[in-house]
Amino acid sequence: MIGWRGRTRAYAALAGLLVAAAVLSAAPSAAGQAGRPGARSGHGAPGAYRAAPGAARTVLTTSAGAGTAVVFTQPLAGVPGTELFASGHRIAVVTPPGVPGPAASAASHRQKLTITAIGRDGLPSDAAVVVANPSVAGGNVHTVTTPNGTGTVSLTAGRYLLATGILTPALNPRNITVIMRLVRVRAGRGTQVTLDARAGKLIDVTVNRPVKPGLQTGGVTYQGSQYRFTEAYIGGPGEGYIVPVHGARYSFGTQTVFTGRAAHYTVAAVSRGGVPANPAYHYRVARLARVRGSYRSLDARSFGGAYWVAADVPVVAVILPSAPLPGTVTDYLSPGVRFFSALSYGSRRSPATGAQIQSGTQVFAARHRGNQVWNGAAIGPAFPRQLAVRTGNTLAYTVDGYLTDAAPAALRHDGVDNNVTGRITLRKGSRVIATERFPRPSQPPPVFNSRLPPAPAVYTLTVHARRAVRYARLSTGVTMAWRFRSGHTAGKRALPIRAVRFAVPSLNHQDQAPPGSKLAIGVFAASNPGAAPPPVAKVRVQASANDGRTWHGVAVHRARGHWIADVTSPAGRGFVSLRAEVTDTGGNSVTETITRAYAVAG
Repeated sequence: MIGWRGRTRAYAALAGLLVAAAVLSAAPSAAGQAGRPGARSGHGAPGAYRAAPGAARTVLTTSAGAGTAVVFTQPLAGVPGTELFASGHRIAVVTPPGVPGPAASAASHRQKLTITAIGRDGLPSDAAVVVANPSVAGGNVHTVTTPNGTGTVSLTAGRYLLATGILTPALNPRNITVIMRLVRVRAGRGTQVTLDARAGKLIDVTVNRPVKPGLQTGGVTYQGSQYRFTEAYIGGPGEGYIVPVHGARYSFGTQTVFTGRAAHYTVAAVSRGGVPANPAYHYRVARLARVRGSYRSLDARSFGGAYWVAADVPVVAVILPSAPLPGTVTDYLSPGVRFFSALSYGSRRSPATGAQIQSGTQVFAARHRGNQVWNGAAIGPAFPRQLAVRTGNTLAYTVDGYLTDAAPAALRHDGVDNNVTGRITLRKGSRVIATERFPRPSQPPPVFNSRLPPAPAVYTLTVHARRAVRYARLSTGVTMAWRFRSGHTAGKRALPIRAVRFAVPSLNHQDQAPPGSKLAIGVFAASNPGAAPPPVAKVRVQASANDGRTWHGVAVHRARGHWIADVTSPAGRGFVSLRAEVTDTGGNSVTETITRAYAVAG
């Protein structure tokens, strides 16, 4: 098929690099309610909510280094005009929960700050304004409402960041004007400030083809010395306005998605040093990068959807389709912008609560033409980043990347599944030092920790993950057994371990090979980033046609930068499991087993 078909389903998540989420202040009941935890999105903290048009909501996320927040949404049944996420939704990124807030500031010597909010129609506006000090621990965060257009707050003297989204329902119930600015509250006298939506400029984004508009986000970020603050809106093209602001600590980003007859268009722009005086972006399709994505299916009952996110846009909204897999989608992307992409797949009822594969960031040149394959076999362990370290006498293994597809390593795919079970065990010789159940994915990813004796010794870390789900007949079991030597370290040091990746060629869109086919399977030994293990001394590969009950060795020969294993598929329908043992010249080794690495069907 071309493009995703099927109806969209409800998912909402705040996600991104090291982003956590919590509700700072909720709107009235018409705005919806905080939902139960939803799907993992990339490296994201799950969360979910629904909302009706015109509602406002303030959400806080974390830290000075926080990355993109991704919000999944769907139309609301029975509410007219909700084919797009309502533009009255705000996301204000401020400070992490649990740190000192207003109560941490001095109670004496407070000054009065009076805030006046004016809508695009020139009338007083009821707004919710986040007031925070970006240069102090905790942010000293306040939320000020402006009933009848005016609100006040008492603060200690200093510089404060004001952020809000002002609605003007009399002109358009779905538009919003984003405002962020610094003000100085002076000692000895009150301070008055006006936030006027009439100064806002339309975030104007178009492409020169007949398209159906999708979701648009636009936001401004201020990088404080302690925290990173973002005010953003989510809506449709032509609904978002933003007041220009300049300064080295400000940045602006916007992403818009359009849908054509046979393609999707995801265009984004980022500006450092403030919000442009004219945030208008008109794209010619001929200059956009084009990526054709082939999304394979691990089972006839597998459903899912994929999306692209501009990594430097602080808040991005995505409508995630629920479509039967496999599928082929053509995406056009704006050049020169850092994007990452993700595929979520699972059952028909809940495709986003199953598995997910996310890429690293990519920057495309103008007129780039490329193809990408997702969910290609064999799906197994990878090192998307440094996962295993020793610091002093503590071992830490980050549980991530264990169900990654066979995409080229340069794309830095990272795959996990919410429904995996199993166990992680660390041994010194034959003695078990630590063991625990396989954890569910989370943000940040879960970490297996263990104290070690300081003297150098040989350890075996075994990770066994089982996947018994209806949406994936492949990679139903993945086992990694790392044997390595380690002693006390003066600081943090990556452990000298490897992951084996199998690239199985000549498969169809269900990762199936013809019966009796002879396959030259690529075998790649990927090192734990930051480690410098000794050179590989030996690679041994085995195959099984009965889910690992019996194994037979296969011929392995060296290729440029990897190895080739010659595997003959069975004569009838079934599955092939793969096992590899890689040993380096220092005696470190990994034995990796993937049960049902690929399928065989006529």
